[in-house]
Amino acid sequence: MPAYDGDEAAFHREVDERENDETTPPKNERVGRPAVMLAECFVGGDLERLTAGLSRLGLREASLFGANDYFAWADGVRRGSSSGSWTRAGSFYRVDTERRWMGDRPAQMPEDFDRISLRAHAPTPAVVVLTAVFELAFDAASALDDELRTRRYLRLERSGNLTHFLSARHRKLDALATERSRVLASAQSWLEANLPGTLIEDFGGRDVPAVEFITTRLAVPTEVDDKGDAESRADRFNGYCGLLGLDTDLDAWESERLRGWRLIEPSMRQSTVGRRTLLLWSTEDPGFQYTGQESSRRSEVTLDPNATPKFQDFFGPLLVRWALVRLVEAYEESLAQLRDTLTGSGHGQVRRLSRATEIIASTSFDASIVGREVADLAQRDRAWMWDVLPFAPASEWRRDHGELDFMVLVGQRTAERCEWVVDLESRLRDQIIATTNLQAAKRNLALQYQVLGLTVISAIIAVLTMLR
Repeated sequence: MPAYDGDEAAFHREVDERENDETTPPKNERVGRPAVMLAECFVGGDLERLTAGLSRLGLREASLFGANDYFAWADGVRRGSSSGSWTRAGSFYRVDTERRWMGDRPAQMPEDFDRISLRAHAPTPAVVVLTAVFELAFDAASALDDELRTRRYLRLERSGNLTHFLSARHRKLDALATERSRVLASAQSWLEANLPGTLIEDFGGRDVPAVEFITTRLAVPTEVDDKGDAESRADRFNGYCGLLGLDTDLDAWESERLRGWRLIEPSMRQSTVGRRTLLLWSTEDPGFQYTGQESSRRSEVTLDPNATPKFQDFFGPLLVRWALVRLVEAYEESLAQLRDTLTGSGHGQVRRLSRATEIIASTSFDASIVGREVADLAQRDRAWMWDVLPFAPASEWRRDHGELDFMVLVGQRTAERCEWVVDLESRLRDQIIATTNLQAAKRNLALQYQVLGLTVISAIIAVLTMLR
C-alpha cells in the first residue's frame, strides 16, 4: 500500500500517478531483452579448465563434419602459442526444452535461459577468451517490460533520523536494476559452475565482462537528443527510456556499418548493473543492414536483434577486447593490493612480506606476460580493431570535437594501463627482493648479537671459575 501520510498525502499521490504514467511504455511499445553475453578469460595453463569443463558438458573431440573442433584448436593454441584465431566451443539447450539446432547438446541451466552458445578466441598467445551468448526464455526476456508496466507507489525508508522518500520512479528504477543484475548473476553462476577461468577462480569473478541486449518497438536508438528541443529531451529522460539508460547521447556510440544499433558504455547511471557491462540497444525491426564486408561472398547482412546466434559474429570480437580490459584491471587491482601490503608499517611485517611473496608468485608472471601482450595488441590499431565493429560517438558535439571510436579510445587507455602494470610488477618484485634481503640481514644481525652475548656470558663464567 502507498505510504501516504499527513497533509502531504495528496501531493505524493499526484506525484506517484504522474510518474507511473510517464514511465509506463505505450500499449504498442515492447521492451525486450533477447540475450546477454558474458566473457571469461583463460590465461596460460588455465586453458585446461576450459577443456575439462567442455568435456564434462559432453563436448566430444570430433564434430559432426570434422570442422570447428575445439579440442584440436585448443591443442594448436597450446603448442603454437598463436593468436587471432577462434572456434566454436559448443552450444547447449535446457534439458526440459526442445532442441532447435542440430548441433546443440542438453545441459542443466537456470530457467532464465533457453540456449547457450560458446565460442573461444585467442586474441594473444597467452590468453584465450570464452564468449557465451545466453538466450533468454520468454518470461526473462519480457521481465523488463513487465517491471516498467507495474505501477508502484511511495515507500518511506527510515535510517536513523533521516527519512528517504522512494517515489514510483525510484522504485521502478530499483526494480529494473535488480532484475537486470539478477539475470547477469544467473548467467555468471552457470559459468562459475561449469567453465570457471582466470577471472572467476583467481580474481573472485566480480562482474565478469558482459553485454546486455535490449530491444524496443517504438523508441529508436538513432534519434539524436542534442538536435531535439529541451521538452522532448526531458520527456525521454523522465520516461521509460530514462529508466533503462537509453535517454542520452553523452555516453552512447553508433556504428555506420550496423545502423539502428547503439552501444552504451557503463556510467554512473548504469552502475547498478555493473561497471563492466556494456549495453547494446536496437529496435525489433530486422531491416537494418550491415554495410561492411563480412566476407568475399556477401557485402550486406540483415541482423535481426532477436536472431541471437548472429550476436557472436557481430559483437563477439568487441566483447573479447572488453574482456582483455577487465583482465588487465584485475591484475592492476591485485598488484595495487600487493603494493599496499608492502607499504604497511608496524607489527606483522614478516607476515605481510610472506603474504606479498604469495601474491607476487601467483600473479607476477601472468601480469607481466599479459600486460606486454595486451599492450602490444592495443598499440597496433589494425590488430586491435580486427573484426570489431567501429562505434563513433552518437553525440554530434562529441563528433565535432574529434572524439575517437569507442574501442580505439578503450585501446589507448588499456595500453597505458598495461605499461603501468608491467612497470609496477617489476618495481614490486625488486622491492620484495630488497625487503627480503633486509629482513634476512636483520635476522643475521640479531643472531650475531645473541652469539656475542653468549660469548660474553661464557667469558664471565670462565673468569669467575678461575677466581675460585
